[in-house]
Amino acid sequence: MNTISLNLAWSLAEMEASEAGFSSITPNHFWIGCCKGCDLDLTKFLSDAKPEIKALEEQIRQEFKMVADSLQSVDISPVEMRRALRKSLGKVGGPSSRPISRHPDLRAAFKEGANLASMYQDPLSPSHVLHSLLSHVDEVLDQCIGLLGKDTNAFKEKLEDQLLTLIIEDGENRVNLREKAKEPKESPIRKPHLSHNKPKTHNQIPLKTLENQKIRNIPHRLRMRCSTN
Repeated sequence: MNTISLNLAWSLAEMEASEAGFSSITPNHFWIGCCKGCDLDLTKFLSDAKPEIKALEEQIRQEFKMVADSLQSVDISPVEMRRALRKSLGKVGGPSSRPISRHPDLRAAFKEGANLASMYQDPLSPSHVLHSLLSHVDEVLDQCIGLLGKDTNAFKEKLEDQLLTLIIEDGENRVNLREKAKEPKESPIRKPHLSHNKPKTHNQIPLKTLENQKIRNIPHRLRMRCSTN
């Protein structure tokens, strides 16, 4: 299962590939889509979305923030990364018609990312796919990193480590929330019923009967305590 943020990044990547005349969505178009997602005004973008999608706005924002924070760890902003990638990719012709399918390399990264997400029983998010892409040789991405004035190997290694760290933290948080949701809720202890009627005297009701009535009016947990004392 994909998160809304992943589908949004995928859609943005498709638009980018189409505008540049590509016949498939390459891994670097997906990078551009993720970087675009980091800069979206989500409140405005989701203004016409269904209520159930609007309700996920904060989750979408957090998942794109993971991408932005990872890039920040290598001193690059999403805007800088997006522009450098677009320059490295260039255009291959006029706008191509949509829909456009994913390049085999991107399909493979989706599959590898899903395996990583399954470690925490999470849906597939942009960070999972980007982490998978960084583990493969990509000449266009390497050229982009060079344009940014960075050492290719050090850049990719640090970015990959940072993405993995955030994925693990996010996954563990989700696991903790799921476990907490499974915990049984304590039922409140009901107070004994207080009768407003005038109690009967011991002469009218035997003492043993009175004691039994008192015990029956005590909540179950306290009743068990009384019976053992």
